[in-house]
Amino acid sequence: MKMNWKRRRIAILTLLSVCLTMLMVWPIPAKADTVDGRIRVLLTRLQLTDRIDISLDGSYTYENIAFQRGSRITISCASGTLMLYHEALALDAGNRIELIRHDTDPKLENGLRVNDAYPLYPGDLILTVKNGQLQCVLRVPVEEYLLGVLPYEMSEGFPLEALKAQAVAARTYALKKAGKSDEYDVEDNTTDQVFAGLSDPAPIICEAVEKTTGICAYYHGKLITAYYTASNGGIIESAKNVWGTADSGYSIQKSDPYDLENYESVVKSVTFPKQITLEERSALTPELQKLSDFLITAVADDLTRLGYSDDQENLYLTELSSIETQNNIKTGKPQILIRFHLAGKRLLGADGEEEVYFEDSGLSDASSPQTTGSDEQLSGFQTIGKTFEVIIPVFPDFETAFGLSINGANNEVYTVSEDEDSFTIEARRFGHGVGLSQRGAQLMAEKYGWSYQRILHFYYHDVTLTRATYSFRLPEAVSSAFLATPGPAATPTPRPTLMPITADTTDVIAIVTGIGKNSSLNLRERPDTVSDVLIRLYYGQRLIVTEELGDWLKVRTDVIEGYVMKQFIEIESESKGETTP
Repeated sequence: MKMNWKRRRIAILTLLSVCLTMLMVWPIPAKADTVDGRIRVLLTRLQLTDRIDISLDGSYTYENIAFQRGSRITISCASGTLMLYHEALALDAGNRIELIRHDTDPKLENGLRVNDAYPLYPGDLILTVKNGQLQCVLRVPVEEYLLGVLPYEMSEGFPLEALKAQAVAARTYALKKAGKSDEYDVEDNTTDQVFAGLSDPAPIICEAVEKTTGICAYYHGKLITAYYTASNGGIIESAKNVWGTADSGYSIQKSDPYDLENYESVVKSVTFPKQITLEERSALTPELQKLSDFLITAVADDLTRLGYSDDQENLYLTELSSIETQNNIKTGKPQILIRFHLAGKRLLGADGEEEVYFEDSGLSDASSPQTTGSDEQLSGFQTIGKTFEVIIPVFPDFETAFGLSINGANNEVYTVSEDEDSFTIEARRFGHGVGLSQRGAQLMAEKYGWSYQRILHFYYHDVTLTRATYSFRLPEAVSSAFLATPGPAATPTPRPTLMPITADTTDVIAIVTGIGKNSSLNLRERPDTVSDVLIRLYYGQRLIVTEELGDWLKVRTDVIEGYVMKQFIEIESESKGETTP
């Protein structure tokens, strides 16, 4: 459903101006070569087909046409030709349109909006036809680009030094890719870096970009490919291991105790008891039952050779002696080695005597012989005097069986811990694991007070942090005499209408207060800063609290339900059954 931006727009004018003009210079050891400083971003998230509606909330020209701020234009494609429509103007533009952004009053917005959505896209817009549909590329100065990357790649709830490290990594990654293809440099999705335009970047986001302006990571004088990941699971992976690329020197495999220590790093686990009694056999957990069935099936041939029935009903897992993780010697792929003991019923001869003598274990039903449906006689349950071993490949067998996949990439890091009564197998790593870990950086800054420089040097071996100089400058402002049509004077963008809530008398009401008045707060799908952002909440938004989960609150309005970080919310009161905006 489209939103009317005239009713929903939020004033980011002063904030954006501050973000782009207040450049706080930090001491950097060297000055890099001058670069253009713009990034071409393929806008895939717009999901364009054959038409785009654009609001020019800035100073723009197309060839010899200058548009008034606030102008609305439509561009469509048919049979490989682009048509531009503006008021009474209908222009055949061939197969390419470039809307060029010009300099303007720094107190005003200078960008465009697409299809009545709120986010501002600050830059030149290049439209072409690709496979019969519109292809849209934004050519944007990298510092403005970062304001639309950081809120999606790392939450504004992260500490400043972690956000600075993320800004340097994202800037370096983008500039490294600049000019590598004819059409665009990066995509606006997880193929490269998520970019969704500018929607009131939080003050801490702006500060992280400002205080690292131009700073990039270099290795032997060249920009690095600064990969980063949500969580590496306690081991920084090398690009060579993941993608088979040449050894880069700055991307090396090593332990990351900070990611491992961060309780917010994504972990999935399964726990198995060491001992299982005969009485407990009939009430196994689904996980233990699944493991038991797998292990018994794997050693069926051994059981037959030992004279035991291989029927699952005549066997049960009595003890897990040890569980270890290891790598397959030939393939190098991870596997789980499990040593265990079983109890089972022995096959008896026709006269009821055991085929092979085995000392009775004293188990409760190991008394008189039993007859199966096939007239095969069995002993009672006896402990089998053998330690069995089974190796289970982690990917996909073990991971799939116990639901331990985190991102579907078959690269999780597995560990086993042991206490007096049980074994716990844990899977960690959210992402490819290469380069900077966002969860590791979070803990380094938050708990240990590390600077962004120290964080980056931990994750990228032997790099130099150097400030790049940008050559690009916006084209000069367009004189009002050359505007295509007159228009109203620019006015500040109004804040969006807050969502209503309808509360019962027992409901707990909270209000969003822990953010700047020109900022926003992510409402997430799950209580985790790496989960999807459902919508942005604005200062003063009232919410109904339905559940408290550690540092998170589950909240709802009449429109939507999701999770917010508790630190940005103030409990207002208990409801009196009111309906409020």
